Amino acid sequence: MVTVATAAAVALAACGGSSGGTPASSNVVVDELVPLTGPSADIGPQDDIPGFTAAQAAINAAGGILGKKLTLVQTDLGADPADSVTNTRQMLAANSGLSGVVGLTSDTVIVTANVLEQAHIATITQAGTLELDKYKSTYIFRMFPPDSTNSVAMAAVALQKGYTRAALLIGQNSGSQSIIPPLMASYTKHGGTIVDNEALPLDQTSYQVELTKMIAAKPDVIFYETDEQTAATIFSELKTLNNLSIPIIGSSACGTAPFWQTASQAIGGYAAMAKFFVDVNAPSQYSGAGYQTFHKYYQQIYPADTPNVYIAGNYDSLIVMALAMTMAHSTDPTVYVSDIPKVVDDHSAMEVTNYADGVAAIKAGKSFYYNGTLGPVSFNQYHSIAGEYVVEQDSGNAFHTIQDVPNDVVAAYE
Repeated sequence: MVTVATAAAVALAACGGSSGGTPASSNVVVDELVPLTGPSADIGPQDDIPGFTAAQAAINAAGGILGKKLTLVQTDLGADPADSVTNTRQMLAANSGLSGVVGLTSDTVIVTANVLEQAHIATITQAGTLELDKYKSTYIFRMFPPDSTNSVAMAAVALQKGYTRAALLIGQNSGSQSIIPPLMASYTKHGGTIVDNEALPLDQTSYQVELTKMIAAKPDVIFYETDEQTAATIFSELKTLNNLSIPIIGSSACGTAPFWQTASQAIGGYAAMAKFFVDVNAPSQYSGAGYQTFHKYYQQIYPADTPNVYIAGNYDSLIVMALAMTMAHSTDPTVYVSDIPKVVDDHSAMEVTNYADGVAAIKAGKSFYYNGTLGPVSFNQYHSIAGEYVVEQDSGNAFHTIQDVPNDVVAAYE
């Protein structure tokens, strides 16, 4: 089986990408500014690059952007905020003709966004951190529901099931810790009590001290977010300590195929994990014209892989950026940045579900909105989209929706 991490490098070369430096000026250059090292190193190869690569294939198959081929280059965000700032500045210096940036991650997004904002580089990210919720900018857009509403949706799911005593098992990295304040605020405001809160160092050989303390607090539900390796260790030890008897609700960060695969292998498989674990994630349209176009190009590059909602969302991000360039008749971010919202916001206009149809609508002078894998979205005054969620599980072949958590429910629990 070809993994996403392995295939990404192959696909990048096949689709015209490179690892640094500005390619020929005849191409439109967008940088994949993603973590490839450090505590979030799995995010770049697993969740970011595959979606961008599929979008690149779709865009170039439709003639590119304004008649020019789209080329993707990669930059490693690094292991911490200082690395991210240094690497971003070096990337900007090496790519003078840069048309845009996609990627970023919650752990370092604000310091990186500040650099890109000052450089006037249009950027679309999925980083969920609370710091972006009211981040005022011209050039930074978030095309994924924020962690704050993900946290509220998790609290709503627990409370609707009658769980009123919760423990938190959350990674101590800043991106994961950011889900805690809105989670605790929503849960306690609506009748829940937090009986234990464990900030977990990642990838340790044992968590028995933390887990024994948590079990002694007698929670009836656990709110959860770590990487998959940590989850495998924790679930294995919980199986020994209490036979996995406490339901666990994971955040959107847990809604990936690698997380479910690695964690489930530690406790007997997907069916065993489904008995106690669900994740609350942004919905992806796993059917419909927008998703089918994405899936066609994705399977051409990653035939053995099942995409998750992050991959699908990253595909949408690059499609939206390319349509904004086409709409503005310019690949200059200072020119096309104001067209990014226009690509998705007007839901009274004609719907288009792929890049080629969007280009055709622009050439015909027709108003439209792009409805891709994430469904209809629109940007608020802070360039973020609204939160709507599903409770889901992975069967090993695909994710299955267990329960919808619509916008009005999220709003009721804020």
